Amino acid sequence: MVRASFGLDGDTGPLIRNLMRRQARQGTVFAIDASVTNGMAPHLSAGCDKGGVIGAALDQLKRKQRALAPNSRITDLTVGGKPGFKAAYDSAKRSGPVSGLTVRVPVAADRFCFVDIEAAQGALPSQAEGIATSFKPA
Repeated sequence: MVRASFGLDGDTGPLIRNLMRRQARQGTVFAIDASVTNGMAPHLSAGCDKGGVIGAALDQLKRKQRALAPNSRITDLTVGGKPGFKAAYDSAKRSGPVSGLTVRVPVAADRFCFVDIEAAQGALPSQAEGIATSFKPA
């Protein structure tokens, strides 16, 4: 299920694997709770990326979050001395319903850092909030 939740299976699998390899070369890390043997394992990704067409300004990142998960509960916060936000959400993915927690922080004109944590809906690990609040952009 984790493979499916990342989009690694199916028609988009090769594209997603290629994108993940590119992100890894930029320093993005991925972690999966290997103790979960069935269903969707909680997983995390963290790194920095370019804003691309959407941009990396705080308001643009918030708009993107609301577009991806309209029920996002967004909270402004300061991360490493920079304005950012935390969003908790529930969303439908190809693999099924998920709960997520994300932090986004603009760090340059067209660059932002992030941490994303997702799990099966209602199953975010108790450590998710602590991980999100300990995040500091590079």
